[in-house]
Amino acid sequence: MKNTVFLVLLSCILIGCGEVRQKEADLILHNATVYTVNTSFTKAEAIAVKDGKIIDLGAEREILNRYQSKNKIDCRKAFIYPGFHTEVYSKYQKELNQDFIRRLSAQGATSVAIYGGKEVPALLRGDSSALTKNITYYPQSVQEFEELHSDAQRFYNLNGVFSTQRQERYLTETSAKGIPLHWHVNQADDALDVLAEFVDGTNDERRALHIMPNDNLKRTEVLREKTVIPMVHYLHGQLTELLDQNKILVLTGGMPVERFQGAVASGLRKRDALRALTIWSALVHFNEANSGSIEKGKRADFTVLNADLLSDVKTEVKVLYTIINGETLYKHD
Repeated sequence: MKNTVFLVLLSCILIGCGEVRQKEADLILHNATVYTVNTSFTKAEAIAVKDGKIIDLGAEREILNRYQSKNKIDCRKAFIYPGFHTEVYSKYQKELNQDFIRRLSAQGATSVAIYGGKEVPALLRGDSSALTKNITYYPQSVQEFEELHSDAQRFYNLNGVFSTQRQERYLTETSAKGIPLHWHVNQADDALDVLAEFVDGTNDERRALHIMPNDNLKRTEVLREKTVIPMVHYLHGQLTELLDQNKILVLTGGMPVERFQGAVASGLRKRDALRALTIWSALVHFNEANSGSIEKGKRADFTVLNADLLSDVKTEVKVLYTIINGETLYKHD
């Protein structure tokens, strides 16, 4: 009888072990505080990655019990954020080349939007780094967009156009092509006047208005009425007002951490400043299904910092890892 009981217990143990057999992951990050920046702004402690995608996240013990991997990163209480996005203007950047792109990765950038004309893609086409593949180029007209990038959707994941034109015909054609409209003019109020006159209201075109540091918008209500997303320099004096109008904004100028700190110093809430570097940037470029937050099924793009950006602790912020598609592009020495 005792032997029978023992065998039954042993069988149960073996069956139980089979049920909790660990799954294979390509990468596990653990011992961290993970800011998911999802709709509930929840946190986690560990992430599992497979084939460049996030397959699971949660408490450290749960993830380590559930998954095994030859590639584990002990983050040593560091902080993991969705990969930071940055915006670059070629006319203000003297050295727009592969070395510059690599420096961006060392600053935690996992995706980049470059505004500047047809010579820009040629400079970077020879670079096969993960960050280069996450660049969105914006030429200066719809014609250039089509001529330069007939394979844009497939090869560069392009989905927009940058222009200074202000004609009803252009606005109509751009809308018909499903291209998000990006304005970049010396006087943002002039652009708002044109939008107010020619453009219909709510839609899903992700219209974005580039607002220069010295622009003082008088008609900020047009942003809300025409669903225009402000793309604003991180030291702009109207940050909170612009955000209040359309509930979304994107920070431009400077490196990602610098933009976050400058925006907070200019009055933006820390959570909103983080959203402006991550999920809101993904939204304006139609990438929110793949990036911008740490959620199952999204691309494994992470910026790992030594500091908690959402706390009041005064720590010198350092980028420890920049990870794109589950691959470590940058590691702090």
